[in-house]
Amino acid sequence: MAGVFSDEISMFFVGGNGTQGGRTPDAGGCTQAWWDSECPNNTDAEKMGAITKLMTHGAPVVDQAGCSFSYGPLRITSTGNFTNVEVGMIFHAIETPVPNVKVPTGRYRITAVDPGGDWIDVSIQGATGSATVTVKVGGAFDTLQNALDDTDASDHSVIIHTNLPQTLSASIDVDAGGGDILKNTFKKILGYRQVPGDMNRGGAYYESALEILTNGSIDANYCIPLNGNNGGFPVLDINGVDNLVFENLHLKNANTGESGDAVNFSSVVKNIVLRNCRFSDVVKVMNTEADHVMFDGCYSHDDIPNHHYVVRGYNNVQLGCVAKLDSLTNLVNFNGRSGVVIGCIAVGGQFGVRVGSAGAAVLVAGNTFYNTNNDGVYLNGGDGVVVVNNIFCLAPGAVGIYVQSGGSVVHNDYNCFIESDGTPLTPTGTEYSGGETPVMGVHSVQADPDFVDAANGDFRARNPLLLRGGRPGPDGRAAVIGVMGQEYQFAKRARVMNAGRAGIIR
Repeated sequence: MAGVFSDEISMFFVGGNGTQGGRTPDAGGCTQAWWDSECPNNTDAEKMGAITKLMTHGAPVVDQAGCSFSYGPLRITSTGNFTNVEVGMIFHAIETPVPNVKVPTGRYRITAVDPGGDWIDVSIQGATGSATVTVKVGGAFDTLQNALDDTDASDHSVIIHTNLPQTLSASIDVDAGGGDILKNTFKKILGYRQVPGDMNRGGAYYESALEILTNGSIDANYCIPLNGNNGGFPVLDINGVDNLVFENLHLKNANTGESGDAVNFSSVVKNIVLRNCRFSDVVKVMNTEADHVMFDGCYSHDDIPNHHYVVRGYNNVQLGCVAKLDSLTNLVNFNGRSGVVIGCIAVGGQFGVRVGSAGAAVLVAGNTFYNTNNDGVYLNGGDGVVVVNNIFCLAPGAVGIYVQSGGSVVHNDYNCFIESDGTPLTPTGTEYSGGETPVMGVHSVQADPDFVDAANGDFRARNPLLLRGGRPGPDGRAAVIGVMGQEYQFAKRARVMNAGRAGIIR
């Protein structure tokens, strides 16, 4: 793609400010350097001021036809119409009446501005002569699809901020302008409400995955909904594009037919991150092959009728995710592929983690599985699994780690095995003919975690056996077992001071 994308990191918006009545498929944006100069302290007031400079109700601050482009110098002239632009803003240019004759259609950086507002110098690349152009400076895209199609992160990263909820008639196709693996460039799609970053951790509109579980529902004020409208298609369809990041989005309402997943990979892509996203009323969160996919701090709901994460690619990661599971579903299925499940909470379900088929090698560390019906970790084949620092507080009669039809438990220790009614849980078991039952691990316990309020999603353990019973770190200090730590709280009677024994030693 022609334009700013080969020069430096750039930023764009979908939706925008105000009533958003001026959104356009031909929006501009700004460079990351311009944004950083406008927001040196990263305050909301600075960010709002920068947005106001870039658009009015989502419309470009300059939308001018009949501008004159000169080939030497690279200058666009329109008397008195560039008073509100600054160096570092990005504009969209299209040659008229016939595009792409002398000036390639694209998005370019403003490099100099006439103090009187009559001209701007620009970074148009590939022009072959003077021409008449229509110029749009700043503004916001009308759809996420257009923003994805018309930006390119192959040379420098592109950041797309969206505050536009969308009801879809087809999948959002992510099939152009992705990042480059060797250059470490990414295309990032980041949801926000008022200003960029306000849905991130610490922002005014941040809601953690655990808070969603505790509240029992997904609040649209704290995410940007992408609604599949029960169309039976994937909400996101990713094809041939690597190095993508999606944050603060709610992928929902696609649970119709076989293909209504939240995310579908039409080809084997790499380095895909979904962070602080929500998934509800979809067939599955994912069920197709991609490598190095990470779900970070995401929430998935119990109206998903199938297993939530079905891993068919290499080195997939579930990190700090929370799931409320239907009784017949699993949190993660590793089908002949490797990956890790770290710091997650799964409530309900059939199995927590299923490891199956040759090639499946999985690390399960620091998780809490609560009220799971059958097994916490279930081996149905696979090469090997490491299980450390987990709480398996499962439904009565369940088993912590179970080998159904083969597979090796490489390491299993520093876990807690307990039934949700307080009865010691059967830690391990096997049904594989001639196979050995995995050992529990000499540092594992069968103890009540003494959760603060498990029924309402508060899985802070208070039992010192868990607070001080995890696998020691490099400094030799024991870690907590499970996801969440909690300082030990003495019973009230233990905190009553014996006045007769109290005194001051001088």
